[in-house]
Amino acid sequence: MEGDITQLVIQFQDKLGNVVEGNTQILALRPGHVLNKKVVHEAVRNIHSLGLFSNIEIMPIPDEKREGGVIVEVKLEEGDQKSVEGSADRSIVPDPGGYPSLASSQPSGTISFEHRNIKGLNRSLIGSVATSNFLNPEDDLSFKLEYVHPYLDGVSNPRNRTFKTSTFNSSKLSSVLTGGPGFEEAVAPILMDRAAINVNGPPTTLSGMGIDRVAFLQGNITQENTKFVNGAIVGERKIIQVDQCLGIGSNSPLFNRHQLTLTKFIPLRQLEEGPGKPQPPGLVLHGHNARCVGDLPGYDVFSLGGPNSVRYTKGELGAARNIVGAELRVPVKNTQVYAFAEHGNDLESSKDMKGNPTAAFRRKGHGSSYGVGMKLG
Repeated sequence: MEGDITQLVIQFQDKLGNVVEGNTQILALRPGHVLNKKVVHEAVRNIHSLGLFSNIEIMPIPDEKREGGVIVEVKLEEGDQKSVEGSADRSIVPDPGGYPSLASSQPSGTISFEHRNIKGLNRSLIGSVATSNFLNPEDDLSFKLEYVHPYLDGVSNPRNRTFKTSTFNSSKLSSVLTGGPGFEEAVAPILMDRAAINVNGPPTTLSGMGIDRVAFLQGNITQENTKFVNGAIVGERKIIQVDQCLGIGSNSPLFNRHQLTLTKFIPLRQLEEGPGKPQPPGLVLHGHNARCVGDLPGYDVFSLGGPNSVRYTKGELGAARNIVGAELRVPVKNTQVYAFAEHGNDLESSKDMKGNPTAAFRRKGHGSSYGVGMKLG
């Protein structure tokens, strides 16, 4: 069913099926807008992203008082606020002779818990612990404890700040320390000579022992005033992130890493909001500046190249203590196609790193790209 939305009715039902009041936010479904499949899917996606409801129903009802009008009724059922999950399995590992052995099997698994919508304000506490070997969990024990506190300034305050804190231990593949050009297999640093690179390459850790234990604090501030106008984003978004090492850990490191990201969506003609109005074409400007000072390990420096940087393979252009990047996206008239051009540069700061990994791995340290892309959805 399609038509002009004349009224929006939201019913929030608790676990007993009782209709209760709650805090609401603006949806794409609102009076004065046209109801269609795209708007419904967007509304369901936005509601589902809150992680609060087990069932979401959107029912259009013809408005008998207005021809072509539609009353939209939204029914929401609250999901479980608290949950605990666990999984376990056993992986067979080879014995010294190279054959699988039940005696050498390793029990592994994950335990996780969630407490969502604390005090009815969408605050959440989430935690998990995982290991591939419970008999010796120190090998790769990973954990995460996260608390999220939205509406820091109040539910109705337009500042809408969110406080988020987390403690974690995790592992990931470094985009700085690789097996060399053309070598796709992920390998440990000691095996880099398999790609014709000297085994005595750049230092991989601060301790020199292959393992670092570092404590640091991370904070970020996001300022955003973007909005959707007939399906197009307009406005700007600024993100500042700062990582401060506390001087606790391997060799007592002390460093600061900070970065600024700015994205600006500029409409190319005067905005006309309302049902039936065309989507305005827009210009997208994106900039990124990142710097660091202090005793930063090689795996934590900034990598140049990847989906968020010059569209090369991640880390393909190099690694550096300071990087700068810029991107321009221009729409092709009367299509959903964008032309883009971007450039990234390490400002020759790789040479200030121990071992100069950009030179050691034969990276360029800068690069540009251009092309076209299609907007989907």
